[in-house]
Amino acid sequence: MSTTDPIQSLVRLVTCAFLIGLGVVRSAAGSAPSGSAMDPRDPTVAVAGLQARLLAGSAGGIRSLRLEVVGVGTNASQAEVEDYQRLAPSMRRIRVIDAVQVSFGEVARVLARGTGLNIAPSSAAATNGVTLHLTDVPAGAVLETLCTANGLWHRADERTGIIRVYTVGEYRRDLASLRDETTEVFTLLYPNATDIANSIADLFGDRVEVSAGDADDMGAMDLQQRMMRFDVVD
Repeated sequence: MSTTDPIQSLVRLVTCAFLIGLGVVRSAAGSAPSGSAMDPRDPTVAVAGLQARLLAGSAGGIRSLRLEVVGVGTNASQAEVEDYQRLAPSMRRIRVIDAVQVSFGEVARVLARGTGLNIAPSSAAATNGVTLHLTDVPAGAVLETLCTANGLWHRADERTGIIRVYTVGEYRRDLASLRDETTEVFTLLYPNATDIANSIADLFGDRVEVSAGDADDMGAMDLQQRMMRFDVVD
């Protein structure tokens, strides 16, 4: 055997390995046609996959919230700003509100910041999912529609102006608790109306507003009530 035999054998082995590898590559290319979904490097496959994920997201829940208030923002005209400042919060115009699968708490927070409405949803109402699209309506109508369309109740506190929002179950429980309250009646003989009114006002504070009316009439009534306590003899 010559000294060149080992070198020639090594060259033959490398050549055979290269040809075998080339054949495997060609075989794999032939089994996977161009544009196949199995090729992750194909840009058409990547775009199709992205579209599929977007469609799946829209069906299972892409969330969005958009609110535009007339008179708010850098594009508002001077007249719109003046109208916004002049109107009550519930009457401020909403140019567009578009909510898709957003919690009521998020919508209430954005609506309150944009219009000045004081909205306080309960923890249960805040998690209620809402979807709504309205254009060119007052803020108060937006809130009422949100509640009506999603089975929620709202009630405004006349003293503070805070609008509280409840679920139907919470509202029914409140009504039941009111029905469970008892009322007691106290009979007062020959009371002084002013003294009684002041006593009730002291007890309940800001919940009671005492109105004296005409001072002359109140004085005459007080005198008449005092005289009824005694037998007057000429």
